[in-house]
Amino acid sequence: MNKCITLVVRNLLVLLIFTGVCSLSAATTYVHPGDDLGAILNSANPGDTVMVYPGEYGRVVLADKNGTETDPIIIRSMGGATIKSYEPYENALWLKNCDYIVFDVFTFTGGMRGAIVVDCDHIIFKNCTFTGVGQEGIHILSSHYVDVRGGKIYNTGLLNPQWGEGVYAGSGSAYDLCSHIWVEGVEIYNTGNGEAVDYKPGVSHSTIRGCVIHDIAPGTSTQSNEGAIVVNGYDTSVYVLPAPQYIWIENNLVYNISGGLTGKNRGIVFFGSGVYVKSNIVHDCDDEGILGSNWNNAGFTNWSYANWCYDNDPNSNYQYGNVVNLTDPGLNSQTRQVWFP
Repeated sequence: MNKCITLVVRNLLVLLIFTGVCSLSAATTYVHPGDDLGAILNSANPGDTVMVYPGEYGRVVLADKNGTETDPIIIRSMGGATIKSYEPYENALWLKNCDYIVFDVFTFTGGMRGAIVVDCDHIIFKNCTFTGVGQEGIHILSSHYVDVRGGKIYNTGLLNPQWGEGVYAGSGSAYDLCSHIWVEGVEIYNTGNGEAVDYKPGVSHSTIRGCVIHDIAPGTSTQSNEGAIVVNGYDTSVYVLPAPQYIWIENNLVYNISGGLTGKNRGIVFFGSGVYVKSNIVHDCDDEGILGSNWNNAGFTNWSYANWCYDNDPNSNYQYGNVVNLTDPGLNSQTRQVWFP
């Protein structure tokens, strides 16, 4: 009988200890205006949720902060929370070597960029706004599995309009190779003279889907940006063997591409690097609605299918040497990350 009682007590103690450990490892923290949001986020642990009240918070720098697939770090605005850089050459958000972090319903503004993501994996921006910055809305470097879902990117390039890209992934350097960059359901407009979305050589297995992109003016007399959505061709400065990029551009609405460098006011531009352009609506571009360029052609087949282009000049232009298959490529096998809804 005493052995039974001892066993029950021991099991209860184990359960209490386990419950206490779990509660310590998955805390919910509430942040108010005036609190140091950056310090609080740097103290977060896997499984934590940080709830941020409406208001304005200073720039955030996160380095070596790692959640897991089952215990991500969730940073959620309770409506109207803004992260702002007050220094013109800093970034509102700087992530370095971070994994499994979510920013949900934030505005990033001020400084040079809304967010810069470096050496990170499994990052999600959901229903966020990037606006009022000197250059890019969000710049992604040497990172993999980064989702930008919903929200808006606008009024970028306020300091350097030629580099005002909404979403900029990679740089053309082998060090900055990126993959699984998923941009979906984002409205992008007024990006200075930069592209709305610019995927550099070395970005692969990525998707631009269901975005509304309008009022883009790409290019200046000193910066030859190519269009609103651009998947760049290979360049000799990329120290990797060329391989198909497997980038999908699908179900986007692109219009009013005008006011940039003459000849560059295009809707969608791709090179010979293995790009799938399907079911997009492109209209009112001063230049090509869709351009398949032969510049730096790596020789891989591209697909262009079921796109509705009208009131462009011309509606499409597939340059000689760029192999473009006009049949249905089937379904995009890539998906956004599924560990966070």
